[in-house]
Amino acid sequence: MPRPKFLTPSSFDRLMVGYREDEPDRFDATALAVVRRLAAEMVGYMPEEEKAPTGAREWGIQNEWLALQSYQEKHLVEVRKARFRVSPTLPYVGGTIDGLVGRDGGVEAKCPENTIYHFDRFGQLRKYRNQIHGYMWVYGLAWIDFISFDPRYPKAPEFELIVDRIERDEAHIAKLDARCRAAHNLAQSMAEDIRAKYGRNVPHSPAIPF
Repeated sequence: MPRPKFLTPSSFDRLMVGYREDEPDRFDATALAVVRRLAAEMVGYMPEEEKAPTGAREWGIQNEWLALQSYQEKHLVEVRKARFRVSPTLPYVGGTIDGLVGRDGGVEAKCPENTIYHFDRFGQLRKYRNQIHGYMWVYGLAWIDFISFDPRYPKAPEFELIVDRIERDEAHIAKLDARCRAAHNLAQSMAEDIRAKYGRNVPHSPAIPF
């Protein structure tokens, strides 16, 4: 979930679009949108509040608790509620994982409304890989159980919960670190340009020019 003036794992999938290891400071339009939002927050502009969740997002929010309950019961573990945590290396990176397990594990739950996505493990793992490793980086975890939950299988409960354990990948985390450093540097530069142009009279409007 977004948090003002922070780069969060939930934004990493967009931030890493177009990433090149030899040019971590090169951003395409998708990644640049994340940087622009951060720059706007740096000068005191807070984007409009998100609209009430509808459709697929509302379905996910409603079923997340059931997903964690099912995971606990089937794997005989306790999932502890997590608090917002700041990266141990970058003070402007932080996030809140769905739950913590044991001493060095975590759990991140997705509840896709469309059953096709529930069973598309390759697609889901590819889509959320950056977010998952982002949480391992922020919390110092060794692994995360990435789960997909769909309660619409009363006659085949073995299909309702799918779990994939993702192990910590230091090389991938290093890429996230490099990208976040570059994004923050660019956002700071954008924020300075805004301050130089407007001073304290920064327009609180989505039309802030960068």
